[in-house]
Amino acid sequence: MNPIKYLILFLLVLCIHIQVEAKRTQEYRYIEFQINASSDITYAIAVLDKREVVTSKSQKPDFVGYVRSTTAIAWPIKTESGNSFTDDVTFNIKSAIEKSGAIVTKVSTNFEMNPEDVIEKLKSSNADKLILVIINKWRSDTKSYYSKIATDMIWDITLQMYDANDETKIENNINGINKEINPAKKTNKTLRQNIIDIYYKEKMEELFTSVNM
Repeated sequence: MNPIKYLILFLLVLCIHIQVEAKRTQEYRYIEFQINASSDITYAIAVLDKREVVTSKSQKPDFVGYVRSTTAIAWPIKTESGNSFTDDVTFNIKSAIEKSGAIVTKVSTNFEMNPEDVIEKLKSSNADKLILVIINKWRSDTKSYYSKIATDMIWDITLQMYDANDETKIENNINGINKEINPAKKTNKTLRQNIIDIYYKEKMEELFTSVNM
C-alpha cells in the first residue's frame, strides 16, 4: 500500500477510535438506595468533591473512572448525565431521604471550596440536620490482565452530619479497594454498570447505616 494512503487510513481509524473512547460514560444518577430518615425533620445535603484527580484539574468533575487498553492507555469515563459526579450523588441522596416524606434542601458546591465554607452554606438553609458528604476517592478502573479483563473499585467517602440546634457532629467514613471484580474475556458498558450498580448502592447505604438520621 502507498505509504501516504496507509498513513491517511491509520489517522482515520485513530480519529474514529478517539471519538468512540471520548464518549465513554457510566450511569449514576438513577441508581437507587435506601436511607432511613425521619419525616418529622428537615434536611440539607451537600456533596463535596475532594478527589485528587479533580482538585488537581487533571480530570473534570464528571470523571468517574478509567477503561485501560491493552497498551495501557487510560480512557476516562464520565457520568452519563453529563453532570458533575457530586451532582449525581446529591440527587441520589436527596431522592433517598425524600422517600421518607422529609423535606430536603440541596446545597451546591464546587471542588475548590473547603468543608468549613460548605457547612456555613448548609447552616443558612435553616434545616434541622445538616449533611456533608466528602468524596475523597471514587472510581471504577477497568483494565486488561493478560487474557482477561476485570474492574477494580476504589472508594473513600466521609459523612459529616450536624444537628443545627446544638451543632453536635456525627462522622462516618468508608474506604477500601476491591480488585479484579468479575473477570471476563471482554469489557463493555453493561458489564461495568452491573458492577457499579452493586458497589455504589452498597457503599452509600453503608455510609448512612451507622448514623442516626
